Amino acid sequence: MTLKLMTSKKNICLFTSVDWFILSHREDFLLQLSNTSEKISVIVFEDTGALSKKYPDVEVIDLNSNRSDTSIFTLFKVVRTVIKTIRRLKIDLVWTVSMKPCFVMLVSESFISSKVIYTISGLGTLYNTSNYRFGIARFLFEFLVKKTESKIIVQNYEDYELFKKIRDFRIYLVQGSGVELHKYRRVKPNIRVEKVVFVGRTLISKGIMDFIWLSEQFKDTDIVFDIYGDSDDNLDSINVSDIQLNKFNSNLTYHGKIDHIEDVLPSASVIVLPSIREGLSLTLCEAAASGLAILTYDVAGCREVCNHGINGYASAVNDKTDLANNLRRIINDPDILLMFSEASLRISKKFDKSSINNQLLSILNE
Repeated sequence: MTLKLMTSKKNICLFTSVDWFILSHREDFLLQLSNTSEKISVIVFEDTGALSKKYPDVEVIDLNSNRSDTSIFTLFKVVRTVIKTIRRLKIDLVWTVSMKPCFVMLVSESFISSKVIYTISGLGTLYNTSNYRFGIARFLFEFLVKKTESKIIVQNYEDYELFKKIRDFRIYLVQGSGVELHKYRRVKPNIRVEKVVFVGRTLISKGIMDFIWLSEQFKDTDIVFDIYGDSDDNLDSINVSDIQLNKFNSNLTYHGKIDHIEDVLPSASVIVLPSIREGLSLTLCEAAASGLAILTYDVAGCREVCNHGINGYASAVNDKTDLANNLRRIINDPDILLMFSEASLRISKKFDKSSINNQLLSILNE
């Protein structure tokens, strides 16, 4: 069933950190909004040009601000620009699709007449970091969440419970951004582990160093460990040139960013994502749709896709030894690999993109 957006067309603006995120996570949703709205625009902290190149009719407003900059001065400078932009474009609805834009709009909301819908795709550094600056930011964030009456969408059960404690109305759970299942396939049944992959930005918080350590534990085997993902302008990112120069292990290869991950995943047997927190991992959803066994840490946004003992193993956070033991268990028992592979294909069906988008449109129409 396809939902219609609304009877009267609106001027809608998506607000995210960087333009390519719309293409990787919300492209179908953007198209649905574009087809039924009077005008669609996108505000970003950084514009790579990718979105404008593919959809020249979508106006992209570049804030020219480093999305990793956490200074208060920059925050209020961005807030001022966003308020002016929304007023100038006469936006009816702002839909945020990542954490930092949510923070900016929570501050800006009182100064505009536009409606706002907040999508919390992951609480990230704000809740993973314990220093006093982030403590103050968390206090301000939760204060603003209590103050707003706008709809808030979260992606995992842990975040849902957290927000329900902050305020108990207009909190919605929609699991991720969805996967176009028809694009993903399993070429052949997985009965032997030949390739293990990490897919994602090369951030320490995503577990890239744990994956590199894991590859070291299996350097004397014929199993290859491949990394697919972009380096990031982020203090949390590692220097990928160290991998390219083989400063780690000979069985480890960095392939950089890849546009069509669905072409790569079927050749792998296992995906490893030792992340310390996710909104809901698109990477794991894509891997499940390709029939991969999953190894991850037992954290929000990963446990929703990795059902421990069903389609993979979820280790305690930072327990690299258990991660290695679980991979060894899969390698040594083809029946476990095949069972996990079949289960991943079944589990992936609940993350179908058309279903996810219909849930989002339903919230919008409510």
